[in-house]
Amino acid sequence: MPKVGRVGVQGLSLSEAEVRIKNSLQANQLRQATVIVDPGTRAETAAGGLTLRLSGEIVQTGRVTVRPLGDAPVSAYQAIIDSGGFKPFANKRKSYILRNSGGGVLRINVNFEAIEMGRAEDPPMLEGDCIVVPKKVFGL
Repeated sequence: MPKVGRVGVQGLSLSEAEVRIKNSLQANQLRQATVIVDPGTRAETAAGGLTLRLSGEIVQTGRVTVRPLGDAPVSAYQAIIDSGGFKPFANKRKSYILRNSGGGVLRINVNFEAIEMGRAEDPPMLEGDCIVVPKKVFGL
């Protein structure tokens, strides 16, 4: 936002985001601010998709845009498959998602092997998330 700078709201509810933005405006610019946060529509998300970052043992790494399938949110496994899949030495069990959360980074462990076998849920992704799939380390 001009003159206020970035206001982190990812992971907050709409009302929490409104309060955070309002407090930032009132601290620097306005005596009384009215803030309404609009989450947008499903069509807006579907049109552009989510921008994610992929790192490690994935065929296509870097910044990618993944479009949702129907009304379902974009999932971690879908993002990897849409980007070409895993490389041969991908450590699917020790993968994780990095998500900006307020003032820090949240690490979410993901076991893609369990997701493939139907034993774990495929986590939904948020705009700007980073999926990291490390390389398997073999002991000698």
